[in-house]
Amino acid sequence: MSDLATSLSNLPRAGRRDRRRLAFSLVEVVLAIGVVGFALLVIIGTLPIGLKSVQNAETLQATSNIANQLRGQMQLLSFNTSSTGINTVQQLAQTNLFYTTDGIATNSSGGYYMVSFAVKPVSTTTNPVVDASFAASNVQSVVVNVAYPPGVWNQTNTFALLVARQTDN
Repeated sequence: MSDLATSLSNLPRAGRRDRRRLAFSLVEVVLAIGVVGFALLVIIGTLPIGLKSVQNAETLQATSNIANQLRGQMQLLSFNTSSTGINTVQQLAQTNLFYTTDGIATNSSGGYYMVSFAVKPVSTTTNPVVDASFAASNVQSVVVNVAYPPGVWNQTNTFALLVARQTDN
């Protein structure tokens, strides 16, 4: 029985020694918290950059959609300078159009995007994109400027469109 008593008296010491080996020291805990804190700081520091990139992508997509809409509408405009109203390509230069943040046309000047135009004739002899089958009066270069934000209009996306028609109507 004395062997049993001796072995039982040794158990708590062995348990304490094992418990110390399984536990983390204060230095290890502080270092782990420091590494995790630094990693979180780096991740949180990149959030503004990511959010700005998403905002820029949304704006570029909306302005590109606006330019695509206008490209389709310009194909319907007349090249005849004797036409009246905003139905001619030449009259685009005096026109400002407004669009919502989603790229939907609005009649008010309270839109988020303001579109202005610059129209220039294109020479069929110097422009390799336009062949001689087009009459010079039926080819126009239209620069579409999409400005934002409202009131400031200090940021602009510019799109160059070539509008051509076979007939002068």
